[in-house]
Amino acid sequence: MQVKDMTKGNELKLIILFSLPLMLGNIFQQLYTVCDTIIVSRHLGVKALAAIGCCDWLTWMGIAVVTGLAQGFSIPVSHAFGTHDKSNVQKCISALVVNAIISTVVLLAIIYPLLPRILVLLKTPADIMDRALAYTHVIYIGLFV
Repeated sequence: MQVKDMTKGNELKLIILFSLPLMLGNIFQQLYTVCDTIIVSRHLGVKALAAIGCCDWLTWMGIAVVTGLAQGFSIPVSHAFGTHDKSNVQKCISALVVNAIISTVVLLAIIYPLLPRILVLLKTPADIMDRALAYTHVIYIGLFV
């Protein structure tokens, strides 16, 4: 696989070509949310949709924490890549994987037992609490992916 040198060429074209996959990813994420809403509301009902909706903040918080920690490694990886230090690129990526695993375990260890209390603080209605908690558990276990 050949890597594009982003330091040569038309800057505007490079930025647009770089940003297109990011924008497409956001569009697909929104389409997933719309499809999820349609499928859940039609096949599982309004209470299931309400349970998903009340967990939205918790879902995005967990994903944002893990993603933010991982994105912090883009600086040393980019620096090593820019200096053509392949050995250091591999070390940085290995450190990224280890950090992602450890930070996800720590996040789960802190948040997972507190999820019922957090849902109460978010004023989750009692009639959807079980569904909301089950959905949040699945999402947080999926953070490893």
